Parts: sequence; C-alpha cells; structure tokens
Amino acid sequence: MSYSAFLGDCQYRSARRGNLSRHRVTMHRQLAEPLLCCRASFDTKHAYEQHRRRAHAAGYSCGECGRTFGRRALMTRHSYIHAARKPFECVSCRRYTTASKSNLRRHLQDTF
Repeated sequence: MSYSAFLGDCQYRSARRGNLSRHRVTMHRQLAEPLLCCRASFDTKHAYEQHRRRAHAAGYSCGECGRTFGRRALMTRHSYIHAARKPFECVSCRRYTTASKSNLRRHLQDTF
C-alpha cells in the first residue's frame, strides 16, 4: 500500500502513513516567517523547494567570477573573497582575519 500527498502538485509518496504525516507538517504547513530567495517570498517549504529546483538547478552562481555553488550559503561565503570582507578574527592574536571560519579554526590549531 502506498500513501500519497495529494496537495497541489506535490508528488510525495510513501509506504508509511507516518512519513506522509511528517511530510505534510514539514513541507506544506504555513511558515511563521516566509523563506526569501530571488526577491520572492515563499509561505511553505514545498513552494520554496519547487522554486529552488526550477530556478537554481544549475546552482547559485557568483556575479563576479561565474563560479557556481550548490547552496546559496556557500556562494555568499565565496562572495567575501571579491568584497575583501574578512568577518572572522582571531581573538588570541588580533592580527589574523579571514573570510572563512574554517581558515580561522585551522589558524587556531596551528598557532596555539
């Protein structure tokens, strides 16, 4: 037996009723705060995921160099390179700053 989420254009199917219930709650309920992307807002995770699959199938691309990323957060972090933005500072030596949290972690391990 298969359970389906007959909600709009949702194609979700599961062999377990509990999975379907969880899917409806996490993907189709109205969000307290809408998700924002591409100057548009989405009231459900399902609507946001549909947009992401259609508009960002090739990933998020950097406007400066064209490099693409699978997640917007990775592209945003990459953009710090072009802006010379270095928001992570070593609290121990106060001399080292970097655009990447992982570089700061490596600095702390290697230096202290």
